[in-house]
Amino acid sequence: MLLITDNLLVKYLEANDKLKLSEFFNLKKFRVSDTPLTYRQANSLDEDKLLSTDREVKQNWRKFSFKELVYILIVNELKKFGLKHGQLTHLWESFFKEPVRQKVNGIKTDKFIGECASGCTFAQVEIKISIDSEGNIIFYDPFYSIFLDSVSGSKPIITISLNEIVNTLLKKLGKEPIPVTWSQSSLVFDNVPDVSPKEQELLKIIRDKNFSVVKIKKKDGDIAVIYAETILDTSKGLRQPDLIKLINAKDYQDISIIKRDGKIVNYKIEETIKL
Repeated sequence: MLLITDNLLVKYLEANDKLKLSEFFNLKKFRVSDTPLTYRQANSLDEDKLLSTDREVKQNWRKFSFKELVYILIVNELKKFGLKHGQLTHLWESFFKEPVRQKVNGIKTDKFIGECASGCTFAQVEIKISIDSEGNIIFYDPFYSIFLDSVSGSKPIITISLNEIVNTLLKKLGKEPIPVTWSQSSLVFDNVPDVSPKEQELLKIIRDKNFSVVKIKKKDGDIAVIYAETILDTSKGLRQPDLIKLINAKDYQDISIIKRDGKIVNYKIEETIKL
């Protein structure tokens, strides 16, 4: 099931036209080595009819499209929760089932659900996926996330961020991740009444994924200073020019460096932001 408001469908269509998403999503140029699967796992999914059925020649190496990689990463996450292949049928339909004529009141489930939902992430929309123990799948946007309880009832569900899946793949391909500008939090917080400009700025800082800790100092009951902390991993190495660049990047900040066995293992930056 796809729960997307009409204005977001327009955003998807605009992104699809601008970025030629259909072509990008369906071009088969990736191999099993580009997925988290082993060849044995890929063959097992194939045998259970949980991969695409448009493979040209069985003897050739299987190639995947970007859309198929998104699907495989979702499958990989769900298998970590213990879901079996029999519970993934509806997910497969959402990415690969050819559209068929259905009754007016029937629920449409076909390959365009996964493509449209993935396309919305390129339009900077937060898209989540929920799946219950029976394998029922719902892709939904920030608006419908508020009402999801009324859709799924009291059933326990697994929730996955489609944006995280897509961005994981983009980073692996050497491309820039896509930021989220329309999310559940923005839907809630951006419409909170009586929020001062300082409080709006504070909300932006709190929602910034780069900050692991945010401290607030108040003066006379008002927000005066914010200390936003970032801890960065240096397992890939930190060169001296990079460190100098960090020092010169901000006018108000404290930088702490941790060394082990003569090597810098990580460093912490506490940025001072005056409102």
